[in-house]
Amino acid sequence: MSEPKNYLENVRGQYEDLPYPPRNLEDEHNRIMVLMDNLPWINHACFGGRQNFDENFRMLVAGGGTGDAVIYHGEEMKKRGGKIVYVDISQASMAIAKERAKIRGLDNIEWHHASLLDIPKMGLGTFDFINCIGVLHHLEDPDAGLNALTQVLKDDGAMSIMLYATYGRTVVYHIQTLMRMLNYGEEDKATKIENLKQALSAFPQESWRGMSKGFINYKKDEETDIGLYDLYLHDQDRSYTIVEVHDWLDKQGLSLVDDPGPPQDRVYYQPETFIKEQKMLRKIKELPRKYQHGIAEIYCGRIATHNFFARKKPAPVLTFGGENEDLIPFIYMMKKEENGDLIANALERSIQTGEMLDIRSNKRFIKMRGSKLNAALFAALDGKRSIRQIINKVTSSSEITEDPKMVAETFASLCNLFHSKGWLFLRHKDVTPFRYIQEMHKPA
Repeated sequence: MSEPKNYLENVRGQYEDLPYPPRNLEDEHNRIMVLMDNLPWINHACFGGRQNFDENFRMLVAGGGTGDAVIYHGEEMKKRGGKIVYVDISQASMAIAKERAKIRGLDNIEWHHASLLDIPKMGLGTFDFINCIGVLHHLEDPDAGLNALTQVLKDDGAMSIMLYATYGRTVVYHIQTLMRMLNYGEEDKATKIENLKQALSAFPQESWRGMSKGFINYKKDEETDIGLYDLYLHDQDRSYTIVEVHDWLDKQGLSLVDDPGPPQDRVYYQPETFIKEQKMLRKIKELPRKYQHGIAEIYCGRIATHNFFARKKPAPVLTFGGENEDLIPFIYMMKKEENGDLIANALERSIQTGEMLDIRSNKRFIKMRGSKLNAALFAALDGKRSIRQIINKVTSSSEITEDPKMVAETFASLCNLFHSKGWLFLRHKDVTPFRYIQEMHKPA
């Protein structure tokens, strides 16, 4: 393939010299970098729980960098048959991604050194799903980038996109402006980084940087020179408010799937999280959805990235009951063989001790009080039974006295609670169960 032409020289040069994100190949033998948009969530949110990610499924990773998305999804689909096409402008980044795939024995990836702007002309076909995380905001013309991706998205397909958010990156842009002045006329990247480190150490507590510590955490990127450069010294970096995201998608005939963010972060885009005065809240709820999101974003203040799914056509909306009673609920925070049993056993202990059950995982938590009904519902939630089968099993128990309607309402409430933390999803009975994170850490 010929050298890519649609890119900014400085951006291409940065990622050739400083492949991002930095990855140690030795780590690939022991753990996998976990993504927010896993297949269970993609299936639930974008495909009505009915996507099997089999040999007919095609995913594009546009701007794949050092490979986090292509490796994670490649591992998820290892035995399902789905294929992934990787595209990136950096040879150095692609080399790292390829080596990671080699360590894991992934043969379901097709590699292309190219600009994502050239994808419609590359004869790659169309895709069921497109992953484009942290890329479009580094283009000279992000609209052209989104248009290129939209051209190769199937009509019933979906995209996962991450863009920088304006308000949560206020301090980042202050520091970028500072460094453009301090590094005026400087071309050497190592010198720029050294100047940056000295500058960061000089900020007083009363500055935006000093006051924002603990409010918005950039510690992960600040741990490496590569991360520092990408965060504070990038030559092409723009951000969006969530209102601008809505308008940006609308121009391409796309719309958001649900609220932005992974399930556990959607509350930050919901006005009721911050507005408690009912008269004001009612007025806000009458506004267009984009303004509801925009109001919540300003009240929150700490959203640094917008992560969202987008589609050309509306996605099927899944609820935990009604017409979806034949779908199978499953918990994704645990090993497959545990599923609901672990929670059911903990609820039983909660009943005996009278103490609240505190469930925690990856900075997410739920506090709930045990009851015989809750424990019975989780004991029946085995990742194989449908919603209807779970309710029938519980209501047929001699120990449960609640009527079927109450059992169904209680189960729907529990499912909504666990889904809101990104721990529970639905799949159709014909969809093969998904690999769990614990199963993917070490290469098979």
